[in-house]
Amino acid sequence: MTTRTNHIERYYDSHEVEGAELTQSVDHYLVIQYLIVVLQWIFQGKGIGVVSNVNFYQTANPRETPISPDIAVVEGLPENRKPEDKSSYYVGETSPAPRVVFEIASKETWRQDLEEKPARYSAMGVSEYFVYAPNEQTVWTRQWRAHNRLIGWHRNAASGEFELVKKDANDHLWSEELASWLVVEPAGLRLYDANGQLRLTESEALQQNLAAERSRAEAERHRANLADLQKQKLAEKLKELGINPEELL
Repeated sequence: MTTRTNHIERYYDSHEVEGAELTQSVDHYLVIQYLIVVLQWIFQGKGIGVVSNVNFYQTANPRETPISPDIAVVEGLPENRKPEDKSSYYVGETSPAPRVVFEIASKETWRQDLEEKPARYSAMGVSEYFVYAPNEQTVWTRQWRAHNRLIGWHRNAASGEFELVKKDANDHLWSEELASWLVVEPAGLRLYDANGQLRLTESEALQQNLAAERSRAEAERHRANLADLQKQKLAEKLKELGINPEELL
């Protein structure tokens, strides 16, 4: 992959895209922030970056309308890059197409997310695309309502075309790229590994490891105390029998 050093000035890097959502609800924001930190931990040390709301371009047209996913998982991007850092990406030059894209649907954007963006992300070369509606009273209509606020597409390896990801009996979606189940819960969208364990953030993982270490240390102290108590009881029993425990050493 080659990187062009002097990119042309892009019109939409300094102008708003017409019809773009300019604000986010609290629920919208919280879902994005949760997914970012979980995905960052999943891909820690793997040379894969997680970006949010940055412009992706595919052509040399300075007036090309970019597409700006709520979240994109992109191979080869710096892991220490802040997801909110504003930059432009040139698919095939700055970076390959995102492996995974998430859009968090709102009442202003859901039609675009469901009816327009799948084709755009497919044309870009995205491997998986997921749309989630954070509000329980979803505004999705017609055939979309049956997907219960969560829908996904993945690229068919044979045809190269997007296909709907089939849900399991529990209404969960499996992501091959994330090796995770996507699950809609009362607390929001959550990710689980193949063994049914909740995907954690780095902070949660460290806290879990610390708690496990404390439990192991406590168990070791308990075993040591129990061993001391047993030695004391044995010494007392020997003394009752007229035997000096120290002479047995």
